[in-house]
Amino acid sequence: MSKHIIVLIDNSYSMNIYKHNLFDSLNRMIDGHRQSQYIFSLIMFNENMTYIFKQVPFSRVKNIEEKEFEFSGMTALYDVVGNLFNELYYTLDHPTTLFIITDGDDNNSKNYTKQNVNDMIKIGEQHAWTFIHCDTKWSTLQTTYKMNFNNDNLETLFDSLTI
Repeated sequence: MSKHIIVLIDNSYSMNIYKHNLFDSLNRMIDGHRQSQYIFSLIMFNENMTYIFKQVPFSRVKNIEEKEFEFSGMTALYDVVGNLFNELYYTLDHPTTLFIITDGDDNNSKNYTKQNVNDMIKIGEQHAWTFIHCDTKWSTLQTTYKMNFNNDNLETLFDSLTI
């Protein structure tokens, strides 16, 4: 089975100022992997989680148009990571890289806590998963540390969208 690349993008209101650079970087990453055998998922989230692509071969992924997306709402980061982890738990032994792109911390989760997510990340890293927190600015890297990401996987948004 091919490696699964999941990009989880915060599309809460505060991310609107990063929209152009975000989609430019994302499209460069997509273009760079079209010939790969990887499987790709793109998920936008605020209080809700919406699949744009779900387990699609990179060769079939179209470039993203920024005009297609509205940025609104708040950031339910813990809920989205928790829901995604539970949805994909059966693939823990399948090589997966999860990029989480956000400009800050959780401010709206109702079902999962920081500790729940920390535990899930530890379980995933013990298997075949890699978690990369792609922050829009270094000043919010506190989120990465709070969520227990492996420090070797710290990246910034504009340098990180390559594999």
